[in-house]
Amino acid sequence: MIGFTILCDYFSLTFWHNPFLLVLRNLYCIKNEECFPVPTLQPFPTSFFTKTLKLLHRQNSLPCENIWIGKWLKLLNKDKYSRTFIDIKGGITVVNGVLQVRRLDVQDHEAVRNMETGIEDDYVVRIFPDLISRRNNVVYGLFDGDQIIAVAGYTTFYDQYAMLGRLRSDRRYHGKGHATYLLQQIINEVHQHPNIKWIGANTQISNSPARKVLEKLSIPQMTLFYPAKVTHPHLLEGTDGPLWDKITDRDKKRELVQSLSIDVFPYEAYYPLPFDEIYITDDYLDSSACYVNPNGDRFMFIREDQKKYLYANVKYFWNDAFKQPGFWKTVLHETEQHPEIDGVWLDLTPEAYAQIPDTEVIEVGEPWILHGLFVEK
Repeated sequence: MIGFTILCDYFSLTFWHNPFLLVLRNLYCIKNEECFPVPTLQPFPTSFFTKTLKLLHRQNSLPCENIWIGKWLKLLNKDKYSRTFIDIKGGITVVNGVLQVRRLDVQDHEAVRNMETGIEDDYVVRIFPDLISRRNNVVYGLFDGDQIIAVAGYTTFYDQYAMLGRLRSDRRYHGKGHATYLLQQIINEVHQHPNIKWIGANTQISNSPARKVLEKLSIPQMTLFYPAKVTHPHLLEGTDGPLWDKITDRDKKRELVQSLSIDVFPYEAYYPLPFDEIYITDDYLDSSACYVNPNGDRFMFIREDQKKYLYANVKYFWNDAFKQPGFWKTVLHETEQHPEIDGVWLDLTPEAYAQIPDTEVIEVGEPWILHGLFVEK
């Protein structure tokens, strides 16, 4: 490390106007809690500094794992949150002398609980210990000292699809770009994952701040859907018709799935994903009840889904659920065999939503928007 510093000094004396070497001279390299200051020289555009750091990172030429940007760079940047940027191998740990991003663990539960988000009975706080213990969940916090001012994370599905979420900001720090900055750091890390091919997020249509953040991060909208819950399916009168035929053969179920021509698959409640057979596993099919209508041109899957309450998640791929003869009779037939079920969950397209009969039996929440983009490797 000392040799590196001396080498930088030597070359900067020899090639005083070489901007690449000037970048290196303006770093404070911290390793094993030892600081090796390098005198500050002429500053230059932040964009060049960023590109140089990224080049060094790709070439594994960074002299240490944690880099602290000197005071001159903080003064150089006039915007709200680009003061801090560096991707660290093995997980992001970003330090700029003021704010820090790091992965959360169980010891951070109290700090998360102390955030003033304005959300009553926040499920992120309630299930935090379980959330961070799941192998496919990662949660990060943006810290101001010991205070968490924003949290966010992502969930991976079969190591290929990453769904951003858990975004929470402390109201005392709103309007400073912290949510955008935190998500950008997380997205940068996800991009380093060799198997991830899609990054997405799900937001309620009324959540303008989250939608603006995703727009800033260039994550486009994919589709819109209405979450519909039926807590008393026996009260719902659909179009009368015969009970649909139940399919128990796994290969036949898979054949039906493979016949679909869709872009998005309702994998779980709150988790629609780009359609991919990779997550239609044998276990997934075996745990899903499958029914086909008498004409053989419509089918549905029904699968238990725990989202605070236990739902029968109905996966239907057409817009005529309220017009198909025997559809709701079949749903009721399946749910009656599972008394532990608290209700039925069904994601509806805007076209299907427009066909809901005038009834108070169906509780339809405000629409959600799925955002996402495929990652170029």
